[in-house]
Amino acid sequence: MAKILLEKTKKILTNIYSDYKNKGLISFYLRGSITRGDFRPEMSDVDSVGFIEDFTKPEILTEIKSRLATNAEIKKLRIRYIYLSRFRGRPTPAVPQKLIKDEYFSSAPAEYHILRLPYWIYVCGKKISQKDFTLKPFTFDEAIHYHKEKILNLLPERGKPEFNHELIAKSCMYICYFL
Repeated sequence: MAKILLEKTKKILTNIYSDYKNKGLISFYLRGSITRGDFRPEMSDVDSVGFIEDFTKPEILTEIKSRLATNAEIKKLRIRYIYLSRFRGRPTPAVPQKLIKDEYFSSAPAEYHILRLPYWIYVCGKKISQKDFTLKPFTFDEAIHYHKEKILNLLPERGKPEFNHELIAKSCMYICYFL
């Protein structure tokens, strides 16, 4: 089932890429449970990353999201966007608050993404590697600290009204992996 879903997802992302590559879309990668082999259709999202240029208009991202919403084949496909300049240590364009709230952009530090990049599945567009960036990837110790802070910020006493077991479990899993 996951293999069929993976192929359908690649096809959808490739079609989107071909329609938007001249509007700032650089490439797509898959990440998360679909790439690790622990995908569960009843629970899991299909996580992807879209690298974009600084000149990419927010309306393009909204248009892509609307297009995904009408897709009958894959209901849980999510794209998080990352400005490529972020990986080169340069300032990125200001992102409209609504796009941040709607989770268009990944909030993880660029150095963390660079560490995880070799584990993502390339789909289409420009192939990107750790060598393309001026920033250095997190060390495993830095990745553990990042996830520890993520867990602490999810706890109710740190301001989150609801206890999110799933996100805490995922961060614990990553800590174990990095150990």
